[in-house]
Amino acid sequence: MHREGDALAHIATITSRPHALVVATLLENDGIPVWIDGDYHASVDPISVALGGHRLTIPVSEWGRASALIRDAGLPWHGVAYRGGQRAVLRFVGVCYGTLLALGIPGAFLGLVPYQAIPLIPLAAITTPVDPRGPNDWHLAPDAE
Repeated sequence: MHREGDALAHIATITSRPHALVVATLLENDGIPVWIDGDYHASVDPISVALGGHRLTIPVSEWGRASALIRDAGLPWHGVAYRGGQRAVLRFVGVCYGTLLALGIPGAFLGLVPYQAIPLIPLAAITTPVDPRGPNDWHLAPDAE
């Protein structure tokens, strides 16, 4: 039997399991029950992306209060707290593009690589995505102001 109080609202999709747990703890500490989809079977960050992130669901009756708590904490505007994946990607980019530069510059002098391609190597490094998870997706109630 469905009652109006049983309706659930999807308030956020968080791409990092630790970040999802922090948001859920913030809400639960204020008495708002939270369900995290994929909490138990995804304990490694890259797997969370493959699953589409962790969906945080709360009762519809708590949507406004939960949205205000999340805004007050500054979570929608805060970057990702865990930088381990970002550092790993930057190291990988450094090794790959450093090798390309180390081989490309001598190759250009020897005529094996077109010299016009050398400036494109740093450009490719700059356009490489740094955080493989992507941004969090927030579904907050409209601000009451």
